[in-house]
Amino acid sequence: YTRLSHHFEEFSSCFRDADVVAITDIFAAGEDPIEGASRDDLVASLTRHGHRNAHGIEGEADLAQLVRDHAKPGDIVMCLGAGTISGWANALPERLRA
Repeated sequence: YTRLSHHFEEFSSCFRDADVVAITDIFAAGEDPIEGASRDDLVASLTRHGHRNAHGIEGEADLAQLVRDHAKPGDIVMCLGAGTISGWANALPERLRA
């Protein structure tokens, strides 16, 4: 929460060139939640900053569905974050084959 809160404006505007942005839940790093620093706050701010296709996703299955719905052959899918996102990214090819 602290990192998102501290860099909220930068996160809100740095993904403008991405065709689609998906934001997962924000998790604590030994801290209490900070008001205004949630997944939904960031998605709303991305939209306010002009992003045309920002989504909040609940979990790993939602990521796979989002890729199915939006990605085409030759597209690049990039997963950034900490914690479980690495596992989600590593499992994504198998989920997409299923």
